[in-house]
Amino acid sequence: MKLFLFSVILSALIPAMVFSQNQNAPVSDFISKADLIIVAKCIDVGPVNKIGISRVAVDVINILKGESADQLTYSGRGALTPGRYYLIRFPEVNKKEKPAARDQIRETVIEIVSESEAMKLNELSVEIAVRRTLNIRMGRLESDIRALSYELDELKRLQKEN
Repeated sequence: MKLFLFSVILSALIPAMVFSQNQNAPVSDFISKADLIIVAKCIDVGPVNKIGISRVAVDVINILKGESADQLTYSGRGALTPGRYYLIRFPEVNKKEKPAARDQIRETVIEIVSESEAMKLNELSVEIAVRRTLNIRMGRLESDIRALSYELDELKRLQKEN
């Protein structure tokens, strides 16, 4: 009986293991399909136009993937704040079709919690730096959501009482 259960479990796991080896993890895709990934400090954000895009200027602190100048200006949709640090990812672009393609794409912007955290990312591999930044930001967002949910519940309770 134990041998039968073992063989059933093993037969179910082997196809799953083989299939998963052919699939890239989401973070691996996030990195491999990027033209440029940088850690940067926001210098300036211009006015937002009609379609929600503004000119963003950043100081590049570290280049995790790709090539970039020390300062970068691009048209972006991210809500950056001057003085704060960000991990910014630009997806791959076909440079032959559009030379200024970086201005036409949607970048990914993830806030980094502090200057010291931004500097720590310099010492890490690109995958670990991206995972660390994602995990810290997700933890902070989940904490903010919980706090706001508690506040909303309390306000709803007070509203019902009045």
